[in-house]
Amino acid sequence: MLPLSRDAYDGSLRLLDLATIYAVVGDRKAAIDQLRALFQVPAWVSPAWLRVNSDWDSIRDDPGFQQLANQSIPSDSQ
Repeated sequence: MLPLSRDAYDGSLRLLDLATIYAVVGDRKAAIDQLRALFQVPAWVSPAWLRVNSDWDSIRDDPGFQQLANQSIPSDSQ
């Protein structure tokens, strides 16, 4: 596996995979930490996607997850 520092495209997908694994095994904090890291780099993951994707059902009630899922993305248009 290539880390994000060596592969910007696939590295973000691996972070997402890791977050999903953490969520499935019940490590909420680690899952949310990985999602926060994804929100810091260019990636296709968005708050709206978190809200509708069933992969996150096991951590959906966590306040940290809710904060990520409900944040708004700044708009470039004025």
